[in-house]
Amino acid sequence: MEKILKQYDYNPKSEEINATLAEIESNLESWRRNEVLYSCIGFTDLTTLKTEDTPSKVASLTEKVNNFKSEFPDAPYPASICVYPNFASVIRDNLKVKGVDITTVAGCFPCSQSFLEVKELECRLAAENGANEIDIVLAHNEKIAAASYLAMEAGADFIKTSTGKQEPAATPQAAVVMCNCIKSYYKKSGRKVGFKPAGGISTTKDALTYYAIVESILGKEWLNKDLFRIGASRLVNNLLTDIQGTTVKYF
Repeated sequence: MEKILKQYDYNPKSEEINATLAEIESNLESWRRNEVLYSCIGFTDLTTLKTEDTPSKVASLTEKVNNFKSEFPDAPYPASICVYPNFASVIRDNLKVKGVDITTVAGCFPCSQSFLEVKELECRLAAENGANEIDIVLAHNEKIAAASYLAMEAGADFIKTSTGKQEPAATPQAAVVMCNCIKSYYKKSGRKVGFKPAGGISTTKDALTYYAIVESILGKEWLNKDLFRIGASRLVNNLLTDIQGTTVKYF
């Protein structure tokens, strides 16, 4: 761990993390603008990862995405729909709009405790069935910075917080560490890696906090769906509710 942190010249310190978050918290209302809330909708991986998910439920969710602009013409489409790998083909066969990706979890999500061959096969089958983005779990690791660097060195396009199926889920503290890792990795390698908080993110304040962390540490150039995603199941409804001033229960 110490070797890889030294290589990228970043060693997370709690006082620095807390200072960053305190400054963001004190200025959070400056990000509360409809343009930012709309942007967060466009950064969302619209997620359903329930044990009771069925092909018909996933097809219904996909159809809601197809019809989203007719209901909310000023809002962007979500960045992707995120499901279990066995439902990738359902989205592929029902999704009509362009620019919405098909994301699946794989690699024996959420704990990654299986044989490597099983995890590789699941990822391959997900891709063969239509997934163009795959989220995998790095076996439970409290060393967030070291895990982030290992994932990026292995070629990951995004690094992601915990999943919501394990505790703790996404935390602002982890986000600060991971964004600083992305920043130092980019400085060293010249390759931009995206950041995706996921797990327990449901309120507008949650979304704004992670948006503010990304902008403050990585800059505005990271504020696009190729480099910033928010994994969430309830967030879009809540963002639309705050934008429109009336309760929205579309998804």
